[in-house]
Amino acid sequence: MFKTVISLFRGRYSPGLLSALRVAGFIDEDRREAALSLDLAERALGAAVSANAKELRRVASLDRRIAQLEQRASQELGEGRIPAAAETAGRIASLERLRITACETQKGLASEVRRLKRDVAAARDRLADWERDQRIAHLVAVAERLRERPAGRARNEQLAETEATLARLRANQARSEAAASAREALNNAAVSMDIAGVLAAAGFGARPQPTAEEVLLRLRTRAAALRLVG
Repeated sequence: MFKTVISLFRGRYSPGLLSALRVAGFIDEDRREAALSLDLAERALGAAVSANAKELRRVASLDRRIAQLEQRASQELGEGRIPAAAETAGRIASLERLRITACETQKGLASEVRRLKRDVAAARDRLADWERDQRIAHLVAVAERLRERPAGRARNEQLAETEATLARLRANQARSEAAASAREALNNAAVSMDIAGVLAAAGFGARPQPTAEEVLLRLRTRAAALRLVG
């Protein structure tokens, strides 16, 4: 039934297959479902954007705290307070581990945002298609009523205008279908790129976690480099 309804308004079958008003009812129901799908997709996108922004703020906050502790540890090293510097380095390592997790979470959220943006765009396209089909259904009904009237100049002019509008809408429909196919190909390519990015970020294995010893070595190396430059 669904394919018959769509084919009817895309010019593949005679309008006599179903009454125009009955088909218009089918289309209106599907248009409402498309509008609901768009609303749900936009809500999901909004939630993902908010979560991504929150995670970005968390990463920025961790960066600031790490920078503050690195400054303290460098000062402690410069004053020869090695135990204190080692303790601070341990805190830095803990924060850097949290930062790695936060960055991975944020990358996943960013990927989800991109996917949901594609979903929203597709939902908008579907709603636009159903709204166009609804206009076509209305015009088909109008044309059917005009054909039932006695022939005359006014009737013939109205029928010609209605059929010309139908032809334009069907031409727009064909262009929309071609554009939708192109967008689908681009979306499939984008999904493949997202998957590749996730795999690359994962490194096909667990990431090495920072340790206090590594942080302390890094700070000592940086301090030595600064002394050479000075």
